[in-house]
Amino acid sequence: LYGLNTSKTSSSGVGDIVAMLGWSFLIYDSCMLHKWKVNAIETTLKFGVSMPTSNTIPFDQVFGLSRGYNGHTAFPLIFNGTLYFRKWISFGAHISGTFFASKKRIIGMKTARNQNGFIKLAHGKAKIDRGPIWTLGAYMQANIYPGCSFLFGYGYTEEEKTLITPCDKDTFKCTIVNHDKRFDPWNFHMFHFIMEYDFTSCQHPDAPYVNIFISKPFKGERVFDTSMFGATLGINCTWKF
Repeated sequence: LYGLNTSKTSSSGVGDIVAMLGWSFLIYDSCMLHKWKVNAIETTLKFGVSMPTSNTIPFDQVFGLSRGYNGHTAFPLIFNGTLYFRKWISFGAHISGTFFASKKRIIGMKTARNQNGFIKLAHGKAKIDRGPIWTLGAYMQANIYPGCSFLFGYGYTEEEKTLITPCDKDTFKCTIVNHDKRFDPWNFHMFHFIMEYDFTSCQHPDAPYVNIFISKPFKGERVFDTSMFGATLGINCTWKF
């Protein structure tokens, strides 16, 4: 009756394409570092733009999922820092923020305060001001054997509240539209584990590497409870020119 599709959905294809610039700085063999018993300090700062090349969920797909930021242009800012101790153990930190440009499109919206959930019978055009996404993380990596390393990490991610401004203010009231848990902040905590073995040596500089990873969320609010695991087989190459 209302043109909504609540059936299963699936999508595959290109996600959002990201272009970034950055600057890295490495300090080593310093008197100050010897005093702190630190082998090296490495820092990286990156910033860029995430272009909305993935799919945008139409308002009639109630349970559709986007492969990217759902049509929003984003601007990520990332900082990474690492301390290297005794050549076999390192500690790192990660801080990032992703900021979104406003976007106008047709979405389902509430017309009464007591309405809630994914299904909205009324829809209209609105300006969407998506809240920034913040990520904090820390990790410890140990190289216990030449070519073999373990990484244990923790990450926290949250997105601030999204604000909706309807274009048709006679039908949709801002106070009612934004009183919707779909647009409330969300967050989750995650544990990371990576084990990697690199077969590269002086005799075989082009040998491959293999790693396995596990990412397990253990606490969160308004997020999907999903665990990720997988493996990678790859080769590192250097282009000298």
